[in-house]
Amino acid sequence: MKILFAAPNRDLLHGYQRILREDFGETLVAFDGAQLLGQLAAGGYTLAVLDRALPRVRHELLLRQLEREGIPVITLLHEPLTVKHLTESPLSQAFLSYPFRAEELCGLIREVLAKRQSEECLPFANTALETAGFRLRGGAALTAAEMDVLRALLSRDTVCREDAGVLAAALNHKLQQGSVKAKIQYETGKGFVLVTEDEESKE
Repeated sequence: MKILFAAPNRDLLHGYQRILREDFGETLVAFDGAQLLGQLAAGGYTLAVLDRALPRVRHELLLRQLEREGIPVITLLHEPLTVKHLTESPLSQAFLSYPFRAEELCGLIREVLAKRQSEECLPFANTALETAGFRLRGGAALTAAEMDVLRALLSRDTVCREDAGVLAAALNHKLQQGSVKAKIQYETGKGFVLVTEDEESKE
């Protein structure tokens, strides 16, 4: 396994390099966008952790290069997660806001890599959730958190997380854009539920 960690704070950069080496093996670092692109030339990366505030190269250009090389990305945010973050293109596979604990980042890395290796395909309405591709079939890209929410809703499980409202709003935007015949709504006493057009027509 080979991790690329990029952040402008050099103390944080080298601290996490040591932590990630212990958990995942080879970890290379970059303190700006230009250095990150230079590190990519070595190839063979399993995943990248990328501070959204990296200087010298725009974040979206870095994401596009990583996407072209098939490298999943966790983006580190200096603000709370918003619908705008979740609907940008290209999309990171996960987000994590500062401040965070080392175990949170390591757990998220494991989660993203596990999803990439899964072959899960959950059909609903006129599409399907494809976890390995982090997307809806033939449609929008999804983050790991959005997939967790969608999987829970498809299983009729309760969604219990602080960012559920933001994730549901972003998912509804993507469902609508992809002409998916389903939507997420909040019901008193039930919480968030996924409703398909077929279910609505029966009511």
